[in-house]
Formats: sequence, C-alpha cells, structure tokens
Amino acid sequence: MSPGEFWVFVIGIVALVALFLLSIFVPSLFYAFLIIFIALLIVIFFITFVKKYSQFERGIIFRLGKFNRIAGPGWAIVVPFFEEEYKKVDVRVKMMDITSSDIFTADDLKISLDGTIYYQIVDPEKATLQIDNYGQGLSNLVQSAVRNAIASLTMRQVFGSLDRLNDILADAIRHMTWKWGIDVPSVQLR
Repeated sequence: MSPGEFWVFVIGIVALVALFLLSIFVPSLFYAFLIIFIALLIVIFFITFVKKYSQFERGIIFRLGKFNRIAGPGWAIVVPFFEEEYKKVDVRVKMMDITSSDIFTADDLKISLDGTIYYQIVDPEKATLQIDNYGQGLSNLVQSAVRNAIASLTMRQVFGSLDRLNDILADAIRHMTWKWGIDVPSVQLR
C-alpha cells in the first residue's frame, strides 16, 4: 500500500468512526452510516487486494516467499500479507543494440559489427526465476555468439552471406535462451 493510499484509508476510517458516533445520537443517520461503511469496504478491498495489469504486462506473484502464479492481463486479486507482487514483466518484443568491436575473422582480419537483436519474454516465470538479469545475460550471450560465428568465417564469407549469418546467430541464441523463457525471433547485423 502506498503512502497516499494509506492516508486515504486512515481518513476514511476516522470519518466512518465519526459518522458512527453521530448516528448513535441521531438515529436517522444510521442508514447513511451503513451505506458509507459498505462503500468504504469496497474501496478498501480494491486498494489493498486488486492489482491491474495491462495487456503487455504479467505479474509474478509469490505466496509466503514461494512462486505461486503469473497474473495478468487484467485485474488480479493479491492477498496482502500472504502474497506479494514480486515484479511486473513486459512481454512485448524488445530490441537490444549489438556493438561488437575487435572481432577477428578466420583469415585474421579485425572487423567491427553493429546490429540489433529482437527478443521477447514468452515465459515470465523462467525469465524471473532462472536468471538474475536477463537483459545483461542476453547481451553477454549475443556478444559471445557473434564473436564465435565471425571467428569461424573469412571476411569474404561474413559479408557475402550476412543474411545466413543472421539466421545462424538467431538459432544459436534461441537455443541458449529457451531455458530462460526468452525467444529471439531475429538478429540483424549491419
């Protein structure tokens, strides 16, 4: 509960207690007290129990410190004190720039390549629990895969078959990242 929500809750409770005490002395205010009490209970329920996830978000919910479920999209009920929203994961396709400098080809020529990798989280549970920082892990994996692929080719082969090299890299990276719950649809080297 955020500090703003906490103060709304406190002010609502104080107002409810004041209205209840007033309804004891003025019986006609009892029904107003009852309506406000029910409305306040509904507001408190939504503030403390309901989390909203956009179409592209998934929430990782832990119950008593252990993974319980993936929530979203839409509304999800999270029971305070027993469950917690560990983090929100964005499942849209993202892109990461590749900058590889000082790569040596099979014929001992030094080249520099730039490119972009497109990736998407397909299993938020694995992306959260199997690797600490999937962005950094993916970056390191891409750089080593690019270095290994270029080192096995000559300069002429690198520039003559750049499309084939992109497919080879995407397959190699996809093979490594599936256990992290990440799919790599394409790699584009320039």
